[in-house]
Amino acid sequence: MATDVVFGAHVARYGAITSTLASADGCRVRVAATWLTTAQLELMHATERMNYTYGLLPDDAFRPETGPDPDAVAVYVGNYGPLRLDGSAVAFAAIEAEGRPHPALLQRDLQQRLLADLAPGRSLPDAILERIEDAAIRKDFAARLPRGGPASPDGFRTIERLDGRWA
Repeated sequence: MATDVVFGAHVARYGAITSTLASADGCRVRVAATWLTTAQLELMHATERMNYTYGLLPDDAFRPETGPDPDAVAVYVGNYGPLRLDGSAVAFAAIEAEGRPHPALLQRDLQQRLLADLAPGRSLPDAILERIEDAAIRKDFAARLPRGGPASPDGFRTIERLDGRWA
């Protein structure tokens, strides 16, 4: 399974467009792994509680360059699926990748594009501050984000959906 880190169709409380994983044939990304204790995992779940599902990647999805090679790798994927522009997922340009099959943008550039499409005439700093300060504005903006495609990459196995529902 090949996977890329793409923008999710969700807006965080701090104004950023969130990330998620999406299947991407032929793509290899370089990411960092964090090995968490049980207590640390509980804290992570608390911070990711309303937007993500926690689960396992397929066995062949993670190959470390150094360090331990775990039997299983658990990750968070966005509950809202990938954001789509012009019919395609949009990857994080700041994350190194080989064979990426879709466009990549920086957060700032994606925010500018979305603002032009969904709230023309607004300044980016003002629009982001409004989304941070007013949950209703943030939720309305998030509801209008273009989305599509599976909410999780091929082979992902859900352990727990962090909106209070068990899979």
